[in-house]
Amino acid sequence: MQLHRQSRAALTRWIGDAGTQPLSGGLPGWTVHQQTFIDRLHSHPQLAAYEPRLREAQARIGEATAERRPDWSWEVGYLKRGREYGDMVNLIFSIDLPVFQRSRQSPRIAARHAQFNQIEAEREATQRAFAEQLSAELAELERVRRALVRTNEVFLPLARERAELTLAGYRAGTGELDAVLDARRALIETRLKQIDLQGLQAIATARLHFAYGDAQ
Repeated sequence: MQLHRQSRAALTRWIGDAGTQPLSGGLPGWTVHQQTFIDRLHSHPQLAAYEPRLREAQARIGEATAERRPDWSWEVGYLKRGREYGDMVNLIFSIDLPVFQRSRQSPRIAARHAQFNQIEAEREATQRAFAEQLSAELAELERVRRALVRTNEVFLPLARERAELTLAGYRAGTGELDAVLDARRALIETRLKQIDLQGLQAIATARLHFAYGDAQ
């Protein structure tokens, strides 16, 4: 009961007075397609955040590489002199050679490449972590589903049958009241287990849908 009140309070915090209203309808029927989730894994927001970082690192590599290339320019000048001297045209070429290229530019380029490789390695590690998490969550959902199927098809029918038989025996005078109470208690516990499994399945499918499903 305490958990119920806490859940109601949390719901009211997010949706206002509507959180105090009685619940209606069934659980959302989120569709789980394992291969679709795997295919969409690369577009996860945390993985997509690496793309601008990689582009920036690639641009820095280009800048560092450009610094190794010498800048050159040319200039034309015209000089008009006196009658005793002819006019003169000057053509000047200039080349700006990088100083200490081996000791300065090369390590800078290597550092930029190392930065790029580090970001790329981080992205790959993050993607592997998400793939592992997705696999674990899909496995957990499958475990819950199998348990729910067994409860619905085996345990719950057996518990109901036992409760009915013990009650019939008690009414016929061939059974004990304690047996009836035990059978009813077992039926209630099985029903509560069914409800718990249904809740776990709904939580697992919702988590998978919002984390790896279609965000649109």
